[in-house]
Amino acid sequence: MHSYLPDKYFAVFVPVLIMVCAFFAVIIYPAINLSLTPDIDSIASVADLKLVLPKGSEFTSWSQLQSQCSAATPKPNRSPTTTLCNLCKTEHVAKTRLPIPPLRFLDLQEVNATYYN
Repeated sequence: MHSYLPDKYFAVFVPVLIMVCAFFAVIIYPAINLSLTPDIDSIASVADLKLVLPKGSEFTSWSQLQSQCSAATPKPNRSPTTTLCNLCKTEHVAKTRLPIPPLRFLDLQEVNATYYN
């Protein structure tokens, strides 16, 4: 007698396989993603530390980020300089404008108090 299934054990194997895949998709996969997500009070949930900190340095404290951002702020050049214009081949005084101020880091306690209190 021939059947369309290659073996009688497929009647058990296929439903068990479907249940294992469903268990993985509903329970295990979301649990892995939740375990890899940083805490709500973590600085990593607000700022990407790999972009903020210099290469090779590790995050130690909140003041480390603030001191590095204040040290990286460029000082405006107040002395007017003349530059040779490529368009009209004359000298012009360069317009010195203040740079756009960098984004400052907010304290997580301040943000949480603003949103949740």
